[in-house]
Amino acid sequence: MDQIQNLLSEADKQNLIARLGLTNATEDQKQQAVNEVVQNIYTRIAGALVEEDVKTLEKLNEGGINNEAIKYFLLSRIPNLGKIVAEELTSP
Repeated sequence: MDQIQNLLSEADKQNLIARLGLTNATEDQKQQAVNEVVQNIYTRIAGALVEEDVKTLEKLNEGGINNEAIKYFLLSRIPNLGKIVAEELTSP
């Protein structure tokens, strides 16, 4: 799931933190908020993939594959990936 977090740009993370009113929060609190959104994205991605693709994604995550390869894999399987990320970044 660490690689999934890299789907979010630093600007995405900062905007999320600001939207949640966590600008003055501790780094741990900010990271927890980002992790919750990443978990939601991961859950939605996993729900959109067939079981074999979920296993492939898990192997890619564990294998230290670069972010671009994972992003390409996900976009090849989930054309609306950008929409999923955007929805999770703006959901309450």
